Amino acid sequence: MALYVVYLYGHVNLLKNREFANHINYENSQFHRDAVAGLRVGTLPVIAEERRLRDQLRG
Repeated sequence: MALYVVYLYGHVNLLKNREFANHINYENSQFHRDAVAGLRVGTLPVIAEERRLRDQLRG
């Protein structure tokens, strides 16, 4: 799944736009911002951190 998401962020122009975060769930917006900023979101340490952040935002 991570490979699919990384591919999409690399090839779908809509996802390269920072404003796309306004159209997704709040708890997923940090992942989007990190991906657009160039963070390697497909690596295991980053995936673990993104999950931890998302879980915190969900409360």
